[in-house]
Amino acid sequence: MMLGNRNALPKTSEPNTNERPFIISALTTLFVAALSTNTVAASPTHTTTNTIINLGHASYRGLLNETVPNVISWLGIPYAQPPRRFRAPLPLDETPRAHNITDAQQFPPFCIQGYSSWLGPNDTGGAGSENCLYVNVYAPKGITNTSSLPVVAYIHGGGYFAGNPRSWPFDNWVQRSPTPFVAVSIYYRLSIFGFLSAPEELGKGVYEGKDPELLLNAGIHDQRLALQFIQRHIRSFGGDPDRVTIMGQSAGAGGVGLHLTTRSANQAERLFRRAVVQSWYRSSFALPAARKKQWEAVTNSVGCSSNSSTVAHALECLRKVDPVKLMQASDDGRKQHSESLWSWLPVIDGTLFKGNPASILRAVPGVDIIVGHTTADSASGGTPFEAVVNATYPGLTSTDLETLRAMYIKAGITEESMASFGLGEAVFRCGQTCTGLGRTHTGGTSLILPILYRPDIHQITTSYMKEQGETLSNGTTEFHALTPAQRGLSDEAVAYFTSFYATADPKVANTPATTHPMWPAHPSGKRIVFRAEGGGTGKIQGKPGGSFIENLDTGEVERCKVWNSMVDKLEI
Repeated sequence: MMLGNRNALPKTSEPNTNERPFIISALTTLFVAALSTNTVAASPTHTTTNTIINLGHASYRGLLNETVPNVISWLGIPYAQPPRRFRAPLPLDETPRAHNITDAQQFPPFCIQGYSSWLGPNDTGGAGSENCLYVNVYAPKGITNTSSLPVVAYIHGGGYFAGNPRSWPFDNWVQRSPTPFVAVSIYYRLSIFGFLSAPEELGKGVYEGKDPELLLNAGIHDQRLALQFIQRHIRSFGGDPDRVTIMGQSAGAGGVGLHLTTRSANQAERLFRRAVVQSWYRSSFALPAARKKQWEAVTNSVGCSSNSSTVAHALECLRKVDPVKLMQASDDGRKQHSESLWSWLPVIDGTLFKGNPASILRAVPGVDIIVGHTTADSASGGTPFEAVVNATYPGLTSTDLETLRAMYIKAGITEESMASFGLGEAVFRCGQTCTGLGRTHTGGTSLILPILYRPDIHQITTSYMKEQGETLSNGTTEFHALTPAQRGLSDEAVAYFTSFYATADPKVANTPATTHPMWPAHPSGKRIVFRAEGGGTGKIQGKPGGSFIENLDTGEVERCKVWNSMVDKLEI
């Protein structure tokens, strides 16, 4: 269903919060700006003038084109000052003042990319800019600051070392969604620029003070600042700050999980109301000291060795290194070592994360959640099983590894595929069970609505949500048209998701031409499945849809219970 032209959009209703269940399901998916000569007043406007939004401190002219005629895109809206390398992002000066209108019609510079490991060791990173803290905003034509539409804030994936929001455009979603909504995609610092850690004690040395020289998890802090910007300004784009859904895939889903964790530690902070977690990347979550060898390798490689100087001196040296050289030095370590600890990943920092997220997440207050995976989300494999798994999760004991091996032998998994299959469950597919257990432990009403994507590749979680987009080497993007069957699947997914954004209920109204399977209620032991080949029990505009209901994979559920019993050793 496409959105028609209109001067104002209807508000979507919100169910009574006392009646709304907590939703946990296994669903996976989904500039340079030139100043014009126009000067506007400091006060934010209450309606759009053509495509211009006034935020008080700045005004932006969005893009309205013939390809997506009922959607306005504001591309490259800054949410922070240009970042200081390795330090906390600083908010903008948003003091209301007279200002010029800035064009926001081109995608901004993306954050500096690491090499794309899925393209092989000959790929190189380094493209992008350190000045990359922007958001893209997509809204239906005709919005006002009283439209109060639901909002989705999308966090891209890419292993925390790559990814470009240009690969996840939302104008097409907004155009064809039966539920009007506003979409925001977030840029954040990656790899060594967003997740560098040094071998010092938390709270001391380079970690000392309110504005430390080295801010751990800077990329997550970037995301939080973007969410705060959304809370302050999304009404100007037609959105409702009380109905923000955070959504991500792979490492983006990892970010969503970490924001759920911080929410549990600060229940008064309401940066979002709902969450969609797709193919959740549950990386090992260590103390900074665990990155000592990686720190030494990078500092040695770029001539900033800390062997004969303090960590503070080495850090100051790293600030002066050419960004391309620094990223490629970081990539060299990843290419030479298979261990996950050789990637710069989120760590325990003593402030946002005082322990492993899995244990904290079990106490998160009620947030509506959809979480899940594809049929065969998998990780890098190899043999022997014990060595490959231990490289990813070094805290596992020999007894744990024997238990896991026996479990997969019983399941009929061969030696050659055991590590890839097993880590696929631990890293991606068991996130559903972990979150489900967590929600039950809060004592709230738990409704588990599992969803599965039958296509079996990791990136399918996003490519069917749009025109088959994928991020290639160095942030480049390539799109492929959807087949009719894929389009039917995508239309169904968009309808379910956007209904969830609006009401926390992924129901979609049926019409004579369009019917949808009803999401099974917990504890039915069933799940809804999206399958791109068609053959679903519903129909879209008179054609076969791509979704149907099936029984849960009880074997996977039981294996995930074993993995989740080891979360403290997994450090996830």
